[in-house]
Amino acid sequence: MDITSQHPWHVLLQAPLSPEQTAQALADDDPQWEYIDGQMVKLGSLAHATLNIDDIQQQAMALLSQKSKDFRLVVHLLRTLQHGGQPDELMLAMSLLTEYVQLFWTTAWPQNPLHKRRFAQQILKRFDSASSSFSQRADEAQRENVQGLLAHLAQVWHSREPGLAKEVDALRSRYARPPERVIEAVASDEPLSSNTLAAAMAATPVSPSLAIDNTSDRAWRQTLLKMADLLSEQQPDAAIGFRLRRHAVWGALTAPPMAQSDGRTPLAAVSADRTADYLARLANADLPLWHQVEQSLTLAPYWLDGHVLSAQIALQLGYDAVAQAIRDELSVFLARIPALKTLFFTDMTPFLSSESAAWLQQDANHQGRSRTIEQDEIWQCYQQQGLEAALQMINRQPQQSEPRDRFYHQLLSAQLFEKAGLTALAQQHYHSLLLVGQQLQLSEWEPALIALLTEKQRQLKP
Repeated sequence: MDITSQHPWHVLLQAPLSPEQTAQALADDDPQWEYIDGQMVKLGSLAHATLNIDDIQQQAMALLSQKSKDFRLVVHLLRTLQHGGQPDELMLAMSLLTEYVQLFWTTAWPQNPLHKRRFAQQILKRFDSASSSFSQRADEAQRENVQGLLAHLAQVWHSREPGLAKEVDALRSRYARPPERVIEAVASDEPLSSNTLAAAMAATPVSPSLAIDNTSDRAWRQTLLKMADLLSEQQPDAAIGFRLRRHAVWGALTAPPMAQSDGRTPLAAVSADRTADYLARLANADLPLWHQVEQSLTLAPYWLDGHVLSAQIALQLGYDAVAQAIRDELSVFLARIPALKTLFFTDMTPFLSSESAAWLQQDANHQGRSRTIEQDEIWQCYQQQGLEAALQMINRQPQQSEPRDRFYHQLLSAQLFEKAGLTALAQQHYHSLLLVGQQLQLSEWEPALIALLTEKQRQLKP
């Protein structure tokens, strides 16, 4: 693949747009953007084989040349080039990023410098992850050319974003590393000596391996945790490893721990010193801190505030999708065992602090605002494609953690049945919802709100 300025993608990236188009974000309901953003979730996942990378790249370039210079498009486009670790594609990604920074860094969306910087850090982290692959595959000419590309990128960021320029300079040393020497056994009639075999094994990079052990619940849990460790270490920007770890930690829990009348349990809280250390390092969060927090969560399944801390670290590192996945997993766990919101460790430290409960509630409020949009889309689907398609669309909605949200989904189903003329079925649904509504208390309808009020009452009690 030609990585020079003659590559056709450079021409498309340079295509001038109006100042308004350059500065505006792509609409969330833009069909091409929805397709690209939705497909990129599969990259590196179990569904990776279903991806059409060429199509994603073509649509991204079409949007960049015709509609918007939204930096998120560049992030996705470059990720398709970075993922394979091929030298030519990595070098093309570097040259495209440099040109984008030169032409659109100050004018394109997002206008918030912090958000733009986080996106850029995601890109640089992926370049860092791909450096080993580059070292193993690149020839001498590519190794020399990549130094020039990185030097140019650091230069264009030097005055505007010195922090990013410094990160690019650090990449130069990683991309200058020679390939690791791998000793290959030469065919021979004589068996390899033990010394030769040991030397070959020591010099040969070893791919991660995992032994599956499902002989007991404990062994299976350890297998899942090891798998989660591998996934989250190799792909910290992918949510699957973090979701799997929480499944391993919480999957077997079906009831709250025993507690006294005041909510106190016999469980010890995570040490205050360790928590204080984590919080002190949050402003300069890095991958080692994140790994430590995640390991603490594994050992303390009821340290729910730790999951909030982990999500905040993910945001600091630019992994917004992972932060949302952690939030979702915590919400689902609390919806499954809501009593956890009112329990305390033996020193009366709450399982879930009021601040963490408020953080979860913010997401619930956001979901409430988006519920109207979802319902409008479902009604539009009904009008265009019929009842069956609309019901399938409801079933495809993410699992709701709050009883209120589940109630509204069921209500929407009843309204669709009524609209379609299935009166008896609609009446049955309405009747069931009426019975549920008459029995629900506020604590069941808004459990996060009640947990917040309970915690505030305890904190402010004289």
